[in-house]
Amino acid sequence: MTRLVHGEPAPLDVLLFNSAPTSWGAHVAVLMAEGQLLHLSRDVGRPAVWTWAEFATRPRYRCFLGAKRVTP
Repeated sequence: MTRLVHGEPAPLDVLLFNSAPTSWGAHVAVLMAEGQLLHLSRDVGRPAVWTWAEFATRPRYRCFLGAKRVTP
């Protein structure tokens, strides 16, 4: 089960990004410790670890849509 995160995302939360503020076709990343986000990067061609700032500079990922948390 997952639930929408209210407030600050925590490590292991699933983060959703897009080029526009709509969730259709959202890109998924996982928040790791210290503000690092793990995702499958089309730009790099392999899994990559980026910061929040790196996502903000890429037009494809510039809009943070929200976070989901897996709960037991």
